[in-house]
Amino acid sequence: MAYKNSSSVPTALPETKDWHLDTPLEAYDLNWVFPVRPLSTSKLRVEPFIPSVHAELLWQELCRSPALFTYLGYGPFGSRAEWLTWLEATIRRDPTVTFLAIRDLTKQASDGRPGKIVGSIALMAASRVHLQIEIGHVLILPEAQRTHVTTHATCLLLAYILNPSETSLLPSQDEANMIAIDLDSLSEPVISNEAERLLRSPGLGCRKAIWIAHAMNDPSNSAATKMGFSPVGLLEYDRVISPHKPAERFDWLDNLPRETTRLFGSSRRGAGFGTPEAGVIRHSRLWHITCKSWAEGLNETIAKKLDRVI
Repeated sequence: MAYKNSSSVPTALPETKDWHLDTPLEAYDLNWVFPVRPLSTSKLRVEPFIPSVHAELLWQELCRSPALFTYLGYGPFGSRAEWLTWLEATIRRDPTVTFLAIRDLTKQASDGRPGKIVGSIALMAASRVHLQIEIGHVLILPEAQRTHVTTHATCLLLAYILNPSETSLLPSQDEANMIAIDLDSLSEPVISNEAERLLRSPGLGCRKAIWIAHAMNDPSNSAATKMGFSPVGLLEYDRVISPHKPAERFDWLDNLPRETTRLFGSSRRGAGFGTPEAGVIRHSRLWHITCKSWAEGLNETIAKKLDRVI
């Protein structure tokens, strides 16, 4: 008796075109499993990426800086349409990922909106079941590197992921029956500095924030350390990426006994990681911040970075 298995090869990318370049902000479906909203400090704003608002400005900058894609599993892209098609297929149609634009509020924007676009970042691998989210797809333009941008963007996202939600801050019915609530104390507090504002901002109440970096990407791994992530370990032979990317060249057939390799015949097309057909394989470093360490004081340590003069 045969077993039924209806699985099929994933479909190819959609038609290459300028996806949603003319879709108004209010009509663009972010399609994310969690609520998403703009986040800001006095120096920086992270907002949902809308192609009709952000694509042209960010694309112009990405064209000038192809090296930004060195350690990413994709790019650089040959055209704006190719990039927007990748965003549509990989980001917008995946409900576990949402893409965000980064605006530096200390610089003048050319589109008339507050702040110049200086990069992008994503919240990905989001799970409502396991309450965890990964920060990834980090692209910071050269002019914004070694400034406040990466620190402020990461602080905002960590607080959004790990801070308690508005509902979790409210007392239960049993608690409400036992205590007298001063209505004046529930009014919006006056917050004097960036750190306090971040600590009091409502979040998603997740249990874990994750950071995964190419093992060779020293700046990304250093950023994880700087932002309070704890090392979990090295994920060896983690991902197959494009052949032109930095990675360990490894053909698994070369590491098998001679009698085993005979089973694969003489053709090696697509069989080994390291062949042009299959790409190359990379190691990754896994970092995380748990809700426990966040609540036990790491939140205050990270929030204080916002008040530091860079």
